[in-house]
Amino acid sequence: LSPVCLGSLRRAASINAEYMGVHKYLEDVVSGNLSPNQDILRNLQLVYNLLPNLKRPELLRALAIKNNDHSVSVYVASIVRSVLALDRLIDNKIENRDRLVKKEADDGRSSETAKAHRG
Repeated sequence: LSPVCLGSLRRAASINAEYMGVHKYLEDVVSGNLSPNQDILRNLQLVYNLLPNLKRPELLRALAIKNNDHSVSVYVASIVRSVLALDRLIDNKIENRDRLVKKEADDGRSSETAKAHRG
């Protein structure tokens, strides 16, 4: 999850830097320091028109549901990872126990063999 958060943070910082560049350009155009470039202004208008209206309750509800669905997916994935890790831990414990039992049995046989050779 950490790489996802780090990536989101970097994207947000990048978007903020782009926004600040646009803001500076528009301030320079308004103050008369730069002449307006119609291509840039047309693209900015297009972007502005494509932005969602966040004052619509149905859009806010849809975004909240999508966010909740995403959160549930992350939660379920986390549970699955935990269960798989627990399963591996149990398997490891069983293997270690079997290995210990086998070693004790081998040690017992070798000590009996040594006694038989002496006696």
